[in-house]
This record gives sequence, C-alpha cells and structure tokens, in this order.
Amino acid sequence: MPELRELKVHGFRLRAAAAAAMFGSDFIAVSRGLRELSLPGAGLRLRDVRLLAGCSWRLEELDLSSSGNAGLGSTNARGLAALIASPTFELRRISLRYCDLTSASILALANAHWPLEDIDVYGNDLSTAGPALAALANHKGLRRLDVGYCRLGAASFNALIEADFPALTYLAASQARLQYPTFGAAAFARFPVLEELVLDYSRIA
Repeated sequence: MPELRELKVHGFRLRAAAAAAMFGSDFIAVSRGLRELSLPGAGLRLRDVRLLAGCSWRLEELDLSSSGNAGLGSTNARGLAALIASPTFELRRISLRYCDLTSASILALANAHWPLEDIDVYGNDLSTAGPALAALANHKGLRRLDVGYCRLGAASFNALIEADFPALTYLAASQARLQYPTFGAAAFARFPVLEELVLDYSRIA
C-alpha cells in the first residue's frame, strides 16, 4: 500500500465518531508516514485535539484553522497545550487562523519545542499580545509570520518589530495600527533578511 504523507480535509466537520476513527490506531497503522495534516473547519473539540496529540505521526505541518475548531480557543488552552506536549510532532509549519487564540496561546507557541519556520495566526484578536508576539523570536529559524487582521495596536506592533528575527523573510501584519517615527527607516533593523512586508489596510498615526 502506498505510504500516505499528506492529508487535507477542508471544510468537513468531524463528528466524534469520525474523529475517533481518523485519530485511532487502525488509520494510524496505514498512515505512519504522514507528515502534513490539514483540517481547517473540522470543528475539533477538546477530546478530538487530545486524540490528535496522542497520535504517533511525526507531523511537520499542521493546519487547524477556523473558529470551528473550538478545542483550541481561549476557553480550551488545554488543547493547544496537548498538541505542544506531543512526543512525536516536530512541526515546522502551523496554521491556526481564526482559532480564538489569546496572548497565552501565542506565548505557548513561542515556548514550544518545535523547530518552527512558519507560523500563521491570522484573524485572532492579539491586540494586547505584544510581549507574547515578541517571544516568537525564540524560534530563531522562523522564516514566515502572519499576524494579519489580529488587531495589532501600536504597542503590540512595536514590541514585535523590536524583537530579533534573524531568519524572517516574510511578515504580514495587515490592519495593524502603526506609529511614526517608531515605524521609520530603522524599524526593521532586527529583521536582517526580511524580503516581504504586508501591511494591507494598516494605519500610520
């Protein structure tokens, strides 16, 4: 049987029985080589996230975007904690768009043991998450960061760009509130290899 390395199930809500089957031993047995899993809009509950975290997959890429994944939101920080505690996941890329993340969620990602290169948390309210966003600099190999439409205020944005991101080539912070002169010529001195900056619909005071 061919070895499954990538699984994408978009916009399909997993009910309890389906989640139990997908993250159960029978399916894991025929998908041991899985490295990329994409389940946006799957409506994962806390118990589902815990089942996923207990899988033996050596995942490198994980997409659990959409507010439907209630097992990861502000009321279920234990879900994200369970993922981070997975003994087999070695994530290089994670996408948690519209998952109702908080400052604590971002700080947990910042302290995760994964070798993260790409973090996408677009569409979460991180307006007061400046220090947590700056802590993402713990991942020295981070190349892409998307905090677009996260309602970043000037303080949060400044905290982010004052951190050292030596490998970051792409930063998206759409709809942020920026402040001049902090957002000036020297604003990205700590982003030595930045190539692409996305500031759609942002405001400069």
